[in-house]
Amino acid sequence: MPEVSVIIPCYCSHVTLPICLEALGRQTFPDFEVILVDSTPGDERACRIASEYPFTAVHRVSERLLPHAARNRGAAEARGDILIFTDPDMRAESDWLERLVDAHRQGRTVVGGAVSCPRGYWNLAVHFTKYGWWLPGGRLERRPQIASGNTSMRRDVFEAAGSYPSVFWAGDTELAWRLREMGQEIWFEPTAVVCHLDEASPGRFLRERFERGRDFGRARVSRYCWSRGRCALYLLLFPMLPIVMAGKACWFASRSGHFVAWLATLPIQLAGYATWCAGEAVAHWERLWKR
Repeated sequence: MPEVSVIIPCYCSHVTLPICLEALGRQTFPDFEVILVDSTPGDERACRIASEYPFTAVHRVSERLLPHAARNRGAAEARGDILIFTDPDMRAESDWLERLVDAHRQGRTVVGGAVSCPRGYWNLAVHFTKYGWWLPGGRLERRPQIASGNTSMRRDVFEAAGSYPSVFWAGDTELAWRLREMGQEIWFEPTAVVCHLDEASPGRFLRERFERGRDFGRARVSRYCWSRGRCALYLLLFPMLPIVMAGKACWFASRSGHFVAWLATLPIQLAGYATWCAGEAVAHWERLWKR
């Protein structure tokens, strides 16, 4: 029985999947399995790629699964006591698993790692907007949330929390809310690094920010039963929120030694934060007019 199960949701991921699995094959920690949940309709390429890596088991699903539903399916098939979740467009550093397992062996039940990106001004700007709170560097510390592409937890804690809510894309955020309500501490280990290989065009970047912001707003309103008055207050404060988000990203970037890069990419970050907040505003506007 492996100590660790690495769970990867897969949908039309054949371009980056070989890089992801090749990096897992170079891990310094040997006692792990990979559970790949592939819901790509009518496409066997992921299965053929995974067959080249003997540590990988593929579970084909006929219907399209969103990432959190696929993660839950993979967790149900996993055998390890530590469940580690990543994505097929993440390339792990060779000591990634070792760093996460060490944190668990020190008694921490929920641990997340850092996310880096390929070089280039645009990639860095998009990365700060999406992963600016989980950059490499700094020290081990408690965080309110960790990135879904670099998350690990004890199996019993994951099951007690009810696994990933799969209704919203923001299911990782809702899982973090549940864990904190249970009294679980969420730890960020900045030396456990994966590199996000996605390169989004400007149009796709802004569309994704808007949709994710609206999804997050809907999840929060639903989870905490926000009143119409609270939603109205949010809409009044909406113009200031991108500045607040940028300030928080600045705080984390400074603590991890990335302030100069943060400052250089600030205009694109503000565009991304504003688009996210516009999506949230739509979700709250919907709540105001919902009977």
